[in-house]
Amino acid sequence: MHNLTKLFLIISMTSCFASAGQECLGPLTSFEVERTYDPITGYTHTTGGVTREFHKITLDYFDNRETIDTTFHTYGEFTLENLAPESARYIKYRRTVDLPYGYYDIERISFPSHGIQLCADTNEFVMSKSGIHGGFYSASFDYPFEYMAHRMPVGDVNNDGCINGGDLGLIIALWGTDDVVMDLNSDGIVDGGDIGLVVASFSPPGCVPDNGGGGDEEENDYNSIWESADDIIAMEITSLPKSTGDDWILLDKQINVLSYKGTLDLIEDTGSAGPAVFVDLGAWQAMGVSDWATDDTWIVEVWRDDVIIATTSTDSPVNPNQQINAPDGSSNYGNSIYWQYLVPWHDLVIGDTWVVYRWFEYPNDVVEYPPDRFYNP
Repeated sequence: MHNLTKLFLIISMTSCFASAGQECLGPLTSFEVERTYDPITGYTHTTGGVTREFHKITLDYFDNRETIDTTFHTYGEFTLENLAPESARYIKYRRTVDLPYGYYDIERISFPSHGIQLCADTNEFVMSKSGIHGGFYSASFDYPFEYMAHRMPVGDVNNDGCINGGDLGLIIALWGTDDVVMDLNSDGIVDGGDIGLVVASFSPPGCVPDNGGGGDEEENDYNSIWESADDIIAMEITSLPKSTGDDWILLDKQINVLSYKGTLDLIEDTGSAGPAVFVDLGAWQAMGVSDWATDDTWIVEVWRDDVIIATTSTDSPVNPNQQINAPDGSSNYGNSIYWQYLVPWHDLVIGDTWVVYRWFEYPNDVVEYPPDRFYNP
């Protein structure tokens, strides 16, 4: 699969956003916490806190600090508690995570209603909160949160979509100047530091610069065998799911949906699944679809690096339990097609693309139908 554009909800393109009229907190006195890294998920779990004379701070959150590539993801909560509620206390909390060098866009997925300050510059993710707690009716506040910081490539100074020798040449041509475009690290001079950033962000082999020629049609990213489908839609994973209770769920903000044919869309399920894509630790997966009939025929393929790694269908011959089941509109199955898992949650990879095909009538004209399910970890 290729050329699937990633779409993000951009909250801020500045280095810091916070409550109106407030500055992000500076460094505070540090305290000890416990961190546990899970090599399967790539996430670090942080717990702990600190108790002072008049207040207490408790932490419980996850982030992918050890495996950051293009996206930093964090979720969890912290609690600020006044231990002397008979009088109000000003309590401050600040958390910092070092990020790879780059420019970042911040995405707020969920955040506390009491307000929070979040700053991101070229090498730090800073989340902070300060406020007066207690004094009349409450002694503590919980702050649940979920944020993403998306790193944008550094070095495409000619804006052709690729970072390569063309960009290096432009930087070298302005070597020793203070050109603000070529001074990628903003240290006041175009030099080896900027060259290093370009080299570190070089585009992978095969990147085709956009020279403005136009006229070429984009190749469709689906299996041409199923061209006869009435609807074809692709879903690319842009960030990995997070654990919620006993389930792993892909939220709509963690996928990029591209429709190739028809009007089908992935939507929030009206049954027990909930989000557009539901990945259960037990065995089942589902997708909420915007249009369906009980006699529709479905195929789902999973692509990774231009190779189909798994597929199943309404009549998959491998195992009846692994066939795609049609929605029924009930409170349980709602508007989701569902099946036993194609790719287990712990094997999901950013960039995996799920392609869904639907026919209004049985596709007798497709010789290869129904396909087998052949995923091997």
